[in-house]
Amino acid sequence: MSQGDLNASSSANGPRARRAPTQGKATILALGKAFPAQVLPQECLVEGFIRDTKCDDTYIKEKLERLCKNTTVKTRYTVMSKEILDNYPELAIDGTPTIRQKLEIANPAVVEMATRASKDCIKQWGRSPQDITHIVYVSSSEIRLPGGDLYLANELGLNSDVNR
Repeated sequence: MSQGDLNASSSANGPRARRAPTQGKATILALGKAFPAQVLPQECLVEGFIRDTKCDDTYIKEKLERLCKNTTVKTRYTVMSKEILDNYPELAIDGTPTIRQKLEIANPAVVEMATRASKDCIKQWGRSPQDITHIVYVSSSEIRLPGGDLYLANELGLNSDVNR
């Protein structure tokens, strides 16, 4: 069997045959993804923002409409929800929410999504989380020490010596 046959995306083992790692080289063996539960169609973004922030500034509304119309983004995902706005009403008032309040929402949400994506990835990979030697974790939505990578490693039950 040729090397191409060994690494083909479909084989007798199913449509997602496991690729064998190459000694000495980093190899991505699986990918996972997760998104926030709240889905916002682009055309609903402006009205939702105006409603939730009680903004009556026509300049801001027109600017947001122009931005939304000229982007290629069709769907947005967010952790923000009516429930969160009810619990943190100050988030809807410009200039009042603190970084701490925003991080109280973002930090657990980011780790929850990372956990979902990682579990999907581990399932595709087909091995135990204890076999993981390295974890690469990137988030632009959180600021904390220890970082989200430690929280993720704990959620997944990874060995304490995993490289982060």
